[in-house]
Amino acid sequence: MAAYLFVAGAWDKPLAAQQVMTGEGAYSSSMGHASVTSTNIWSTTNNPAGLALLETPAVGIYAEQPFAVEGIQMGGMSTAAPIKDIGVVGLSGRIL
Repeated sequence: MAAYLFVAGAWDKPLAAQQVMTGEGAYSSSMGHASVTSTNIWSTTNNPAGLALLETPAVGIYAEQPFAVEGIQMGGMSTAAPIKDIGVVGLSGRIL
């Protein structure tokens, strides 16, 4: 019974053979979504450790239509702000 519950819980996520669109923001898209070292506002999703280098509050909104296919559209929003003596707090959302 426990094995069945584990297997059933493993299938609650969508399955895909390949995840093409991984990074967020124009900078990431222009580099083929190779954004693991980015230290900008899009670090909230692309590189969370990069938020530590953020010095001023920032907000970013983006939308894209990959491969010029009408049925594939995505967008997102990120915001982050440094808080004195604590670090940086960030929030992001994505629409596929």
